Amino acid sequence: MELLQEYLDKNGYRILRGKEAKNAYKKNSDNFKEICGEFIFGTIDGYITTYNAANDVDDIILLLVNREGKATSIFYGNVHHDILTSDYTCSSELPKGGMLLRFYALLTANENNPGVTSLTGGISGGIPAIKSTDSEELVNEKRKKLQKYHTDNGATVEDDKFTYNLPAVQAKIVEIFGKRGGKKRKTKRRGKKNKKTRRYKR
Repeated sequence: MELLQEYLDKNGYRILRGKEAKNAYKKNSDNFKEICGEFIFGTIDGYITTYNAANDVDDIILLLVNREGKATSIFYGNVHHDILTSDYTCSSELPKGGMLLRFYALLTANENNPGVTSLTGGISGGIPAIKSTDSEELVNEKRKKLQKYHTDNGATVEDDKFTYNLPAVQAKIVEIFGKRGGKKRKTKRRGKKNKKTRRYKR
């Protein structure tokens, strides 16, 4: 969780949850027509706007907001029988934003209930978002890109369904969001004598 938070801080984003996320979504809902695509937006909008924190205790809503306060990415899921479902994830602007929200949601669910160690969902959208004007060929191409996206990020994919397990997610968080760059190069220290020798060397 710490590495994800560091990535957010570095890029000037913050995560809103639950009721706070719902309120921010409602103010920015028009943005998500483009971000999610009209097919997904048509269903996610109903879930978010009718969310009730007191009744929907097993639901997880996460919203990414940038420095200007604009909502850019959203995750909506539900914990059922110790499995977190990723019902909707739509993201824009922040690189790896959708993946971050999905991983963050699984870690949050696991903190609340250690029995929750996997996240699953269906590949219904695409990369980029599917539009009503897309041809069948283009829709299939976008879905294949989404399928590859999940596979590359540690999920197992079968029959248009992806599954992330907690150990794989934890490893991917370190790999993708951890500090990289390898060992620092050693710099030679030169004493005054060496500097003087170099200065007057012919």
